[in-house]
Amino acid sequence: MPLGFHNTPGINIIKQGIYEESSTPKYRLGDVLRLSDGRAFRYARNGAVALAIGKYVTAVGAVETNKQVYAAAIGATSVGLKTSSAQTTSTQEGYFYVNDGTGQGQYYKVRYTEAHPSSASHTLVHLYDPLVTAVVASGTSEASLAYNPWTKVVVQAAQTKFVVGVPLIAVTADYYFWCQTWGICCTLSGGSDAVGSILSTNGTNFGENLAVTASSIIQTYGLVVDATNVDTEYNLNYLTIAP
Repeated sequence: MPLGFHNTPGINIIKQGIYEESSTPKYRLGDVLRLSDGRAFRYARNGAVALAIGKYVTAVGAVETNKQVYAAAIGATSVGLKTSSAQTTSTQEGYFYVNDGTGQGQYYKVRYTEAHPSSASHTLVHLYDPLVTAVVASGTSEASLAYNPWTKVVVQAAQTKFVVGVPLIAVTADYYFWCQTWGICCTLSGGSDAVGSILSTNGTNFGENLAVTASSIIQTYGLVVDATNVDTEYNLNYLTIAP
């Protein structure tokens, strides 16, 4: 079974500082670190390209969608998913959800995944919690598998991508780091926005923030808090992505 971390009530011992990166995981993906000044961070894993400091990063999203399942009874903690190829990496701490048919609406945190014993091209999904509603095979239940939002992150490249935070350091490809999601943060600005402005995506230069306009309300990230932002410079703003 792949290495994992047991559920804990909180982060009490700092094994990796907020200005450090690591080639190996020190916490679970998505674990929360909160500081006394109100800042919050999520433990994240970089994707295949190095990250720049202060630019917004986005989630990868779903890895398998609308797939048929193997039958699984109430109380089961493993569910087979009829994927096109076995999902065996980067799926830990992600989410399994039933999107249609019998059992639809339920979702669970993924402990880990591996090739299904009945078919090497399918995936066996191991869950932290047992099913509360059975799922049915033969085209009745349909389910999807999503990455953890803080794994394989990339610098924002489109307005429609879900932003998950900001790195405080340059991050090596495939390394682990603390991604800031809440509180005072130094971010790259794309406009001269006044204190109190609600920030969203700069639709011209992604990875930067810009004051919300009627055409840019896709996702808001925070507020201008310190002084009027200066275009193309790094400014103090208040993130409101994930507390």
